[in-house]
Amino acid sequence: MRQPWMAALAAAFVAACGLTLAIRGGRWAASHLGGTIGGAQWIWVAHDRRQAQPLAFYAARDFRLAAPPARARLLAIGDQEYVLYLNGKRVGAGGWRPGARLDAYEVGELLRPGANRVLAELRSDDGGGGFLASLVDEASGRALVGTDGAWRTFRRHRLGLVRGWLPVDPANGLAAVSAAGPGETVVSWGRPPTGRWGRMVPAWPRPLFAELTGGGRPVAAAAATPYSPPPDAGLRGDRSMVLFDWGREVTGYLALETGFEPGTDTDVAPPDHQRTALLWTGDAPPQPAGANLEPSGEVVLMASAHQWLDARLRRFRYALVIGLERPLAAKVYAVDPRVVARAGMEIAAGPESRVAAPLYDEGGAPPFGGPGRATPPRGSARLTRDRGYVLTSPRGGIRGVTDRATPLGGATNPATPLRGVFGLAPPRLRSPVENEIRRKLESLEGVAGRKDL
Repeated sequence: MRQPWMAALAAAFVAACGLTLAIRGGRWAASHLGGTIGGAQWIWVAHDRRQAQPLAFYAARDFRLAAPPARARLLAIGDQEYVLYLNGKRVGAGGWRPGARLDAYEVGELLRPGANRVLAELRSDDGGGGFLASLVDEASGRALVGTDGAWRTFRRHRLGLVRGWLPVDPANGLAAVSAAGPGETVVSWGRPPTGRWGRMVPAWPRPLFAELTGGGRPVAAAAATPYSPPPDAGLRGDRSMVLFDWGREVTGYLALETGFEPGTDTDVAPPDHQRTALLWTGDAPPQPAGANLEPSGEVVLMASAHQWLDARLRRFRYALVIGLERPLAAKVYAVDPRVVARAGMEIAAGPESRVAAPLYDEGGAPPFGGPGRATPPRGSARLTRDRGYVLTSPRGGIRGVTDRATPLGGATNPATPLRGVFGLAPPRLRSPVENEIRRKLESLEGVAGRKDL
């Protein structure tokens, strides 16, 4: 006769296997059949992960709609940064940090019968990253299109790509080159939860870019002068160091334009190679030379591109750019502070970051709130570097780990610990962009071999 303990062990084994299969089946069903992202996958461009190099490219997908829904949500998130377009219209911009939510945009008015195109400009200062997006019919909850293996990537800018004039899909699926130029099939990291991104949390409603800026024209800098390092820095400026001044504090999205200055031939094509630079912003002229002042961000300009648009909302008067040869111009797409406040969006202000105080109705619910959204406290949240928050690192804790993390575009969570190993914060590591600009500076006369740049 079979021993009782053997029967009990077999029953326990079967139960454990059944529970495991049920959990995995539930995750598969939620990922494939609906849920937060409607079966979308994390995608990226093919690259050598052993090489930590800056990277900027487009990821695009064409799709057709017989009758566009009146209301549709475009959910998106990108690691490190993304700028999102739908049918040639700029939808929004943002990035990923630990704990970040999906950005949700209401885009029903941008859809059209027949051919449509969703496109994202994606950037990473070390080459690694991922992008996740899903367009959902709000009435039925059905995913209309999502990131998957059908998307294509492009490493060079072409106007017809963004505007949707040139099809991105190879003809009949046979040609290796699309009408929009050389393109590549994407690399899929799989459906959430996967990698460092984990499980996606409920989406965070965001206003469209046109709503934020009111459709206004960007504000050009009032002055652009060569950057002059202080005499004791032992550094001589050159044409790749430009300081922009708006004459007053501005809030919005910074845009850098190469090849645009008075008397410049705007028909000259930009270089057919990727360019990088470092960015400092503040209410006073930044002086990074010899002061070890941490950059506010990195600029990775795609090959053949004239313009770089910041993915972060900033408040500043001065912007210092080191690494891009002149001619160079700077503008700011100014935002409506009331819309920013309602959305509770983060504003980076030089060495600080601020989260705009949301406006509440009588019931205490923010107008831009959504299911599962943490309600920010009343009043304005102000975070400073000396209080131990991650402020300027695009990944929020990868380059500069301190006591707290501030999710990009979300409310701060001071209770979230991020303390490195055994409570010790590791030293800050330079990004590949910083290393590249540092090599340029060290090659200048009189500063070779300096270690405090």
